[in-house]
Amino acid sequence: MRCVMLLLSIITLVATAQAAYFPIALGYKWEYKTHSASGSSITVKTITSIDNTGNEPVYMLQISSKFSPQIEKIKMSEGWVYSDMGGGKDFYRILPLDPYVGDNWQFSYENDDKLYEYSYEVEENEKITITLGTFDALKLKITIQSEDESEDFFAYYADGIGLVQYTAPTYREELIGYNFGK
Repeated sequence: MRCVMLLLSIITLVATAQAAYFPIALGYKWEYKTHSASGSSITVKTITSIDNTGNEPVYMLQISSKFSPQIEKIKMSEGWVYSDMGGGKDFYRILPLDPYVGDNWQFSYENDDKLYEYSYEVEENEKITITLGTFDALKLKITIQSEDESEDFFAYYADGIGLVQYTAPTYREELIGYNFGK
């Protein structure tokens, strides 16, 4: 479950102001209703600060949920979004800033002495209806494979908003509100 929560936090906010599917700036806030085997809850994700000491700004994403608060670091470089996966010292290439249908990429991540292989593919543009409304969304298929299991996840991003829905075999997350005011 920790691996799923890390993945959710990563794909929620990745990007720059130029990347319309993944808007990000200080003060941006998204609120999600999550449903899993352990019940339903609310998860709030907020950009709380920006570290400008390196070559690229690093955005601090505060994630508040019933699973415990967490900080994830996100940065953009060379046409990609990178994440520290919620606490690591390394950054992983997780999304292109300008995604196209058919794009695909992979990376490996180790967590609790277990290796996970992440595979991403931009599948299509699709209309998706959630409680908040109907959106034209970019659909990503994410496969996470470990030595003993493999699961497919789907993330839907709306232009100018970011992640509006995330689904997995035993997990669903749906945007119920957002605020891009400062």
